[in-house]
Amino acid sequence: MDLETKILVVDDFQFARRICINVLKEIGLKDITEASSGGSALTALAKDSFGLVITDHNMPGMTGLELVKKIKADDNTKNIPIIMITSEGSKGIMLEATESGVSAFLNKPFTKDDLLEKLERIL
Repeated sequence: MDLETKILVVDDFQFARRICINVLKEIGLKDITEASSGGSALTALAKDSFGLVITDHNMPGMTGLELVKKIKADDNTKNIPIIMITSEGSKGIMLEATESGVSAFLNKPFTKDDLLEKLERIL
């Protein structure tokens, strides 16, 4: 796993972003940007290049699934791997997200080892 990978963490709750970012830092990743909405994530993606996006599924305004579809529809961002965090675990949501381009899922609550396993597989 490349610890220099630039990561974008997207969640509407600051506390949830903090937890994810702290776990990423514990693993040794340092280049982490956070976004509080799908719109701010798209702005960040337009300004900088990222090696991974970690997004919550449930967000107001633009869901994580809608964000994934926009990322995958853009030639500049379509190859970025995406981990979706969800508390729902619905097979329908997971199937649609996978078909839309999500690389892996994390169910809330997740542990450092859960995230590390997904990162090692994707990065």
